Amino acid sequence: MTEAEWLAGTNPPLMFKAIWRNISERKLRLFTCACCRRIWHVLSDHLTRPAVELAERLADGAGTEGDWDRVYSALISHASESPDLEPLQVSAALGAACSYLRRDYPRIITIGLRSACRAAAALAPETRAPVPPFSDQALHEEARQADLMRDVFGNPFRPVPCPPDWRTSTVMALAHGIYEDRAFDRMPILADALQDAGCDNDTVLDHCRGEGPHARGCWVVDSVLGRW
Repeated sequence: MTEAEWLAGTNPPLMFKAIWRNISERKLRLFTCACCRRIWHVLSDHLTRPAVELAERLADGAGTEGDWDRVYSALISHASESPDLEPLQVSAALGAACSYLRRDYPRIITIGLRSACRAAAALAPETRAPVPPFSDQALHEEARQADLMRDVFGNPFRPVPCPPDWRTSTVMALAHGIYEDRAFDRMPILADALQDAGCDNDTVLDHCRGEGPHARGCWVVDSVLGRW
């Protein structure tokens, strides 16, 4: 995959295939969780939403492998028993919770991404009413996943470091708040603070001031916080 293809890509599994060997487990979990949060309206309160929330805690070093084992077993068992949309929910959540402990995690995550697209295309977000099969919604969801991939992983062909001078107390406080509160509406304020700190990198500033989407794991916020 070329840089131009990455920047314009709308095929998340293909993009994932190009980078999966060079990304951290934390970043991967946060990206897949962000994709699952886009289909929150079809995830179940009793199993798949808690699985995504556990994956987010695991990404930040909370939770235990015992927690993971229990959720993983419950997801596998539920997928084999449930009809209709439940397997799609479970597959998407499984992709989010997936750990490097599974040797076939790239396959699981690829299936999870596709399942999330199919789940998004199956029910209308506002009404949860079924939508016609083969609607454009699945393609729309793929494009939004690709946008999230660029938000979390940035441009792997042209990474941008964060010099220590940019990490003023104001910048750090804003970045922490954005991450902890999911307050991505503050991204333009972060851009202003970075600019005040001496940042003149258009890639960084444009990303903060752009329309998004943004998610936990956003490459600019992570770069400021020193997280990978």
